[in-house]
Amino acid sequence: PPKSISKFAPSHERPTMLLSKHIAPASSLGESQVEDARSSSSMGHQQQQQADENEMGVGQAAAVWAEMSEKFQIMETNMDAMKSSVTDDVDALRDDMEESLRNLHMDMLTQFHQQSQEMKQAFEQQKQLLESMMEDN
Repeated sequence: PPKSISKFAPSHERPTMLLSKHIAPASSLGESQVEDARSSSSMGHQQQQQADENEMGVGQAAAVWAEMSEKFQIMETNMDAMKSSVTDDVDALRDDMEESLRNLHMDMLTQFHQQSQEMKQAFEQQKQLLESMMEDN
């Protein structure tokens, strides 16, 4: 009986016989399919990719490469569009903030001018009141 293997054990520590049993019963797989399952479990990703390319042939590998290249270009185009959209939104936000700040500045200047005029009138009234009091004395 095989020893107990953790499902988290690395693939190179798992017996290939147990791996092929988990994939499908041996009677339903051809001998080459069982061998493929065993070899793919022990090969690294890069080796598997090379084996797949060898199986597919150069023409199929070129087609896959072209498809991946096309998807990458589409992704790059989408990324450029998103970047442009974000840039436009940031520019619009900056313009809105500048306008709000300019309006706030104008409001502050207007209020300051209004206060200044009110203070000028109050001092003018005080001056007239003092002048009239001095004339009476």
